[in-house]
Amino acid sequence: MHQLRIDLVRARLGPLLEVIRSAAAHDAEIDALWTRIQTEFYDNQRSVVEALHRKRALKPGLGVARATDILWTLNHPNLYRLLVIDRGWTSDQHEKWLADLLCSELLGNVHPLAGQHRKSPDVAGS
Repeated sequence: MHQLRIDLVRARLGPLLEVIRSAAAHDAEIDALWTRIQTEFYDNQRSVVEALHRKRALKPGLGVARATDILWTLNHPNLYRLLVIDRGWTSDQHEKWLADLLCSELLGNVHPLAGQHRKSPDVAGS
């Protein structure tokens, strides 16, 4: 149920974010809103990474700033929109791919999920 709500939010949020991003170039108040949205999303991702860092779960040599950039990029609603809405992946395919990639890119070998890589999802039309 929780994943279903996240998917609904991602599906609805993507187009709205695109409208705000496009309008930001033409209106100072909307630009400030866009900046705030992006900053808050980045800060939320940083909180997750900092928790992993405190648990010594990050990949050796991977700093908090770089890990936050990776998580922010891969977990961004735009990437979900590109793969699920534009390319026809299912939400489940996206979720599995994202989980594998995040484990691979962020987690050290001490984490039980690190190194457990599944095949890439079988995407419709490939």
